[in-house]
Amino acid sequence: MKKFIQKTVAGVSALAMTAALSATAVPAFADEYEAVQEADFVQSYAVGDEQLVAEYLLDLGFSIDETTELMNLYQQGETNNEVVAYASNSGKRAYYNEYLLNEEHYVALITTNAESTTGRVNVYLNADTSYISSINFMTIPFTYVNYGGRLSTSGAYFDDDETVVFDDAMFSNMKAYPSSEAKVIGVANLSYTKRVKSEAELRRRINYTYTMDSSGSTIDIATYVFGDLDRDGGVDSNDWNAIATYMARLKKNPADADEALDFGFQGVTAPIDLAKISADINRDGRLDDQDVILYSKVAAGQVEL
Repeated sequence: MKKFIQKTVAGVSALAMTAALSATAVPAFADEYEAVQEADFVQSYAVGDEQLVAEYLLDLGFSIDETTELMNLYQQGETNNEVVAYASNSGKRAYYNEYLLNEEHYVALITTNAESTTGRVNVYLNADTSYISSINFMTIPFTYVNYGGRLSTSGAYFDDDETVVFDDAMFSNMKAYPSSEAKVIGVANLSYTKRVKSEAELRRRINYTYTMDSSGSTIDIATYVFGDLDRDGGVDSNDWNAIATYMARLKKNPADADEALDFGFQGVTAPIDLAKISADINRDGRLDDQDVILYSKVAAGQVEL
């Protein structure tokens, strides 16, 4: 009886040990297997941006199946990018043609020589209400423009017969940026009427004056919409390609990241800044992984802006 009990106890102990080992070893093996699968998946794409983007999407938490679908969209954008870059300079983009496809536009205020911009900047916008019905400065901080200035605004107001809409902004404590490049310092939301038929006309209908404490710089303005990086009238695989490439490079090769955005705003003051602000598709003042996740849903047709 004693031997039988000892063997039974020994058997139970061995079984318990096997179960304990299985409980720890199987998940570890599964994780290792998944890592090998993901590594093989990334290697299946062309060396360079495709591999960077595939790895980045997996790191964001997308499954291999989800990443495959997004990479198919990405490759469509790769195919179209050369054509889009040409169209951006052709004057035949949707926004510059006979109509505007997105009713919600923004105007960016740009300092043309950032290293000379210090102290206070006052900007006064106005427009004919038969073309632009409202102008409202956004007080959300755009943290990626590297300015520490504080914004105060008058809010939209009208002349006596409501034929002109105004909004004034004061940027205080502006600090010189360590470069002479042009930088966006603030943005305002625009609502326009059906009389506006192109983005070029929208830009022409905005009047502005300004004063600056600093010398050596001027203020320029440019219009844009959120999400549409190539400015062709909608968010599609071309925009997805650009933002996915930018964010993937930012993680691995940050010195080359901006180049991915240098096509949609060519010929406009501060093109990279405008692209980054436009790419802030969730409009929280930051360009980050959350924007990429939302871009993926919009580009895949799962979400409408």
